[in-house]
Amino acid sequence: MDRVELRVGEERSFHVPPFAGEWTVQVEGMTSAVDVRKLWAADPYPEDDEDQETEQPPPDTVFMVRGAAPGEATLRFVPRGPVAGPLPREVRITVRM
Repeated sequence: MDRVELRVGEERSFHVPPFAGEWTVQVEGMTSAVDVRKLWAADPYPEDDEDQETEQPPPDTVFMVRGAAPGEATLRFVPRGPVAGPLPREVRITVRM
Protein backbone atom coordinates (compact mmCIF):
# COMPACT_ATOMS: atom_id res chain seq x y z
CA MET A 1 0.00 0.00 0.00
CA ASP A 2 1.29 3.44 -0.93
CA ARG A 3 1.34 6.19 1.71
CA VAL A 4 0.97 9.86 0.89
CA GLU A 5 0.92 12.91 3.13
CA LEU A 6 -0.96 16.05 2.04
CA ARG A 7 -1.61 19.42 3.65
CA VAL A 8 -5.14 20.82 3.73
CA GLY A 9 -5.78 22.30 0.26
CA GLU A 10 -2.91 20.43 -1.40
CA GLU A 11 -3.73 18.26 -4.44
CA ARG A 12 -2.07 15.16 -5.85
CA SER A 13 -2.92 13.20 -9.00
CA PHE A 14 -3.02 9.40 -9.11
CA HIS A 15 -2.74 7.57 -12.45
CA VAL A 16 -4.18 4.11 -13.01
CA PRO A 17 -3.53 2.14 -16.20
CA PRO A 18 -6.05 1.93 -19.04
CA PHE A 19 -8.09 -1.23 -19.59
CA ALA A 20 -11.38 -2.29 -21.23
CA GLY A 21 -13.55 -1.20 -18.29
CA GLU A 22 -13.79 1.71 -15.89
CA TRP A 23 -11.96 2.63 -12.70
CA THR A 24 -13.88 3.55 -9.56
CA VAL A 25 -12.59 4.75 -6.19
CA GLN A 26 -13.71 3.70 -2.72
CA VAL A 27 -12.86 5.90 0.27
CA GLU A 28 -12.54 4.29 3.71
CA GLY A 29 -11.71 5.83 7.07
CA MET A 30 -12.23 9.56 7.52
CA THR A 31 -13.99 10.28 4.24
CA SER A 32 -14.17 14.02 4.98
CA ALA A 33 -10.35 14.24 4.97
CA VAL A 34 -10.15 13.97 1.17
CA ASP A 35 -12.01 15.20 -1.87
CA VAL A 36 -11.58 12.83 -4.83
CA ARG A 37 -12.60 13.51 -8.40
CA LYS A 38 -12.03 11.62 -11.60
CA LEU A 39 -10.53 13.67 -14.43
CA TRP A 40 -11.35 13.28 -18.10
CA ALA A 41 -8.85 11.17 -20.01
CA ALA A 42 -6.83 13.12 -22.57
CA ASP A 43 -4.92 11.74 -25.50
CA PRO A 44 -1.23 12.62 -25.56
CA TYR A 45 -0.31 15.41 -27.95
CA PRO A 46 1.57 14.06 -31.00
CA GLU A 47 4.99 15.61 -31.47
CA ASP A 48 4.87 15.53 -35.27
CA ASP A 49 3.03 13.99 -38.23
CA GLU A 50 5.13 10.82 -38.09
CA ASP A 51 3.81 10.05 -34.59
CA GLN A 52 0.22 10.22 -35.86
CA GLU A 53 0.83 7.19 -38.07
CA THR A 54 1.88 4.99 -35.15
CA GLU A 55 -0.79 3.79 -32.79
CA GLN A 56 -0.78 5.62 -29.47
CA PRO A 57 -1.46 3.71 -26.26
CA PRO A 58 -4.74 4.60 -24.54
CA PRO A 59 -4.43 7.28 -21.86
CA ASP A 60 -4.28 6.55 -18.14
CA THR A 61 -7.26 7.30 -15.93
CA VAL A 62 -6.42 10.11 -13.52
CA PHE A 63 -7.95 10.84 -10.12
CA MET A 64 -7.26 14.17 -8.41
CA VAL A 65 -7.16 14.00 -4.60
CA ARG A 66 -7.30 17.14 -2.45
CA GLY A 67 -6.64 17.30 1.27
CA ALA A 68 -9.92 18.66 2.69
CA ALA A 69 -9.50 18.28 6.48
CA PRO A 70 -6.96 16.81 8.91
CA GLY A 71 -7.30 13.04 9.20
CA GLU A 72 -6.55 9.72 7.50
CA ALA A 73 -8.36 7.94 4.69
CA THR A 74 -7.62 4.95 2.49
CA LEU A 75 -8.37 5.15 -1.22
CA ARG A 76 -8.95 1.95 -3.12
CA PHE A 77 -8.88 2.30 -6.92
CA VAL A 78 -10.92 -0.62 -8.29
CA PRO A 79 -11.23 -1.71 -11.94
CA ARG A 80 -14.77 -2.60 -13.08
CA GLY A 81 -15.67 -3.98 -16.46
CA PRO A 82 -16.64 -6.83 -18.73
CA VAL A 83 -13.15 -8.35 -18.61
CA ALA A 84 -10.67 -8.93 -15.81
CA GLY A 85 -8.69 -5.78 -15.14
CA PRO A 86 -5.53 -4.90 -13.28
CA LEU A 87 -5.30 -5.43 -9.54
CA PRO A 88 -6.85 -2.74 -7.31
CA ARG A 89 -4.48 -0.10 -5.96
CA GLU A 90 -4.62 1.16 -2.37
CA VAL A 91 -3.25 4.46 -1.09
CA ARG A 92 -3.34 5.66 2.51
CA ILE A 93 -3.68 9.44 2.67
CA THR A 94 -2.75 11.44 5.77
CA VAL A 95 -3.91 15.06 5.71
CA ARG A 96 -2.23 17.58 8.01
CA MET A 97 -2.84 21.30 8.60
